[in-house]
Amino acid sequence: MKKYKRGSIIKANLGFNIGNEEGGLHYCIVLDKSNALSSGTLTVIPLTSIKENKKYNNSTLNLGSEIYINLKKICDNMSKKLSEEYEDIWKLPAEKVEQFNTDFKYIKKVEKEISKMKKGSIALVSQITTISKQRIYDPKTSSDILANLRVSDNTLDLIESKIKELFIK
Repeated sequence: MKKYKRGSIIKANLGFNIGNEEGGLHYCIVLDKSNALSSGTLTVIPLTSIKENKKYNNSTLNLGSEIYINLKKICDNMSKKLSEEYEDIWKLPAEKVEQFNTDFKYIKKVEKEISKMKKGSIALVSQITTISKQRIYDPKTSSDILANLRVSDNTLDLIESKIKELFIK
């Protein structure tokens, strides 16, 4: 099991939804302050993409494009590293070409996925949930694309205020 930090972005399978619950694969923000390697669970807030003509209620928090911008930077850095690593693809042995194709397809897949985030992300604060770490799709290791993706401390403060507003005060 990996240790996840507060504010980390993960992609998790939230399972089958009933009613208005979020289900399926979703990005989430980790809320745990201190999550041990031995812990089998995480407390998270699911995220969704902003959709045109949809009204969001008071139990959500608009995060803007922060996650998109940060993930785009990670993806761009991966693309740059890939192009530098395989500068002269025509001179590479066959196994290196196969690895390049695998890496390139992965980057394109991520770019397609994050394009949905361009309009921004919504934190579904009222749907705080605890999940098993076995539900986590990405990152599972420190080299996965989401491994270093976090929201800012300012965003975490906004989430904390919204939690207090909805559940405590």
